[in-house]
Amino acid sequence: MLFILQTGRFPAKAAADKPFTFTIKLRNAGYASPFNPRPVHLIFRSKSTGAEYKLSAHADPRTWFPGEQTWTDTLTLPRDMPAGNYDLFLALPDKSDRLAANPAYSIRLANADCWEPGTGYNRLGAIVDIAAAPSGK
Repeated sequence: MLFILQTGRFPAKAAADKPFTFTIKLRNAGYASPFNPRPVHLIFRSKSTGAEYKLSAHADPRTWFPGEQTWTDTLTLPRDMPAGNYDLFLALPDKSDRLAANPAYSIRLANADCWEPGTGYNRLGAIVDIAAAPSGK
């Protein structure tokens, strides 16, 4: 498996406690998909505080066979997510609790300048302006 990010379409603006719909197009330039199950996370990192919000996506990399793969997903942003600008990352850690935090066991995209070796995250090159959740709930 050799995953290459082709495109990512993310809203420029979103709001806490609201749906966030995005599309990622990958190309698996390898000969197979991952064999073992693993989680897929979209990570929002605040540009001002560095706080991270990890959302579990509805994707299974075992189905990303060689060739083009397009994945569209809708996740609900956390209600307590503060307003601000957030960098987006894709994380594909190991499923094991013992290995999930170890970047050596995360899937690294083949794109240049997207890998964060300290976290095992893949930078998606998108910034999203998040508005605070509407009050009154």
